[in-house]
Amino acid sequence: KMFSAFFAEFDDKAGPVIVFDEPRGRYREKEGRRIWEMFSDYVMTGNALFDGKVVQVRAGGDAVLCLPVVLRNLKYSRNALLFSLGVAVPGAALGPCAAACRGALRRAASVLRAMELEASAVSTRTSGVTKLVPLVLGRLRAAAGAAALTVFHGDDAFFAEAAALAAAASADDVDDGDSSTTTKKKQR
Repeated sequence: KMFSAFFAEFDDKAGPVIVFDEPRGRYREKEGRRIWEMFSDYVMTGNALFDGKVVQVRAGGDAVLCLPVVLRNLKYSRNALLFSLGVAVPGAALGPCAAACRGALRRAASVLRAMELEASAVSTRTSGVTKLVPLVLGRLRAAAGAAALTVFHGDDAFFAEAAALAAAASADDVDDGDSSTTTKKKQR
């Protein structure tokens, strides 16, 4: 079971692939590959009905919360650009993690959609995208860990990871999806 965040896109030859992940390399590890294989069809649907909608999927002890984006245009091979942002969390924490991350996923996907429509920034992976996406993924992962603290109070292993992520979240700006409650970065 793991807390991780990802940015994936549909590659014409390889199918759904992870482009960025936090922590880096998590989806190259055995557990990460297992989770990606289990959920990749839900993360990268290509179905216009899921475009811009937050998708929650749980299977056993694992869960994914993601937001797929479908951009249809003749300029793309296959006439569409498909990408998705999301977090993988332990299944028991899906509810609180979804509540903590839903708004941030929507805003991040909206920004990436606009960057692509205005400047093809996602499809060409401009420096703005390569800097923005890892930052967003780190904050999504931290928000998910902080939200999961309430679920894992009796499980030392998960509590330790969630507590570490919560500490990271308290050091950064974390938006819980409600614009009226934002924690500001501490001034040093």
